[in-house]
Amino acid sequence: MSSNFVSSGQESEILLDDNQPNVTWQNRIYTALRKCYSWRRMVKTLAIGQLLSFCVCGAGVASQALKRHHFDAPTTQSFLYYYLLAITYGALLAYKCSKEGAAGGILDILKRRGWKYLFVAFADVEGNYAMVLAYQYTSLTSVQLLDSFAIVGVMVLSWFVLKVRYRLIHYVGVVICVVGTVALVFADIKTSRASGQASNPALGDFLVLLGATLLSISNIAQEYFVKRFDWIEFVGMIGILGSFISGIQLIVIERHSLDNIDWSQDGTSVGVVNIWHDC
Repeated sequence: MSSNFVSSGQESEILLDDNQPNVTWQNRIYTALRKCYSWRRMVKTLAIGQLLSFCVCGAGVASQALKRHHFDAPTTQSFLYYYLLAITYGALLAYKCSKEGAAGGILDILKRRGWKYLFVAFADVEGNYAMVLAYQYTSLTSVQLLDSFAIVGVMVLSWFVLKVRYRLIHYVGVVICVVGTVALVFADIKTSRASGQASNPALGDFLVLLGATLLSISNIAQEYFVKRFDWIEFVGMIGILGSFISGIQLIVIERHSLDNIDWSQDGTSVGVVNIWHDC
């Protein structure tokens, strides 16, 4: 049975068969090199993906450690992250605009599509806030497993926003992963309740799903903006606007929590926060 699913950006290829009479040795070498290049690119992609997974895991472990040290300030963690992006890539964006002679620079970008970046920055900030806050209520295992729900959100949004079309095997793989994730999460909830590791697993899991949904919006917007404009512009604007949003949220929600932290004595929390940002 033929399938109507077509992968996005995938061009049809005609693989050369050695039994075809008109195939020359040059064509065979060219085909072999193309296959080798495809394998190298796939291995490189898998390696980068594993590195990113390791960083996400490290950030999760750091958040769990902060919970044990009673560091209840998830927005503060995110604010430092956006602040570093703002001073690094915001400055790089300003230099790039001045070098290209763009009239107005960053202000011109804000006037033309600033509201779009503001929406994406809000989704990114609140997504990270929900994910970090979830560690206060549920276990590390549940957070790491339910975080994969972002894959479902990305596939749905990419279908409507980016007009991406996947193959049937992609959907089958996602369904299998989601079913396995749900089963493992239910098992972890029972274990956490029995051992008392999680104070409110249902609320924590809801926060993870909410965070994963918001971050999937941010991921789709990232691909949209990077392909149409520039990755430096995207990262710089998210850093600037994310610092603005998380800074206001920090002052409104977490100023009392920060007042109760003895920064001179609790050096461990400061070190763990640094590890979280490194990841």
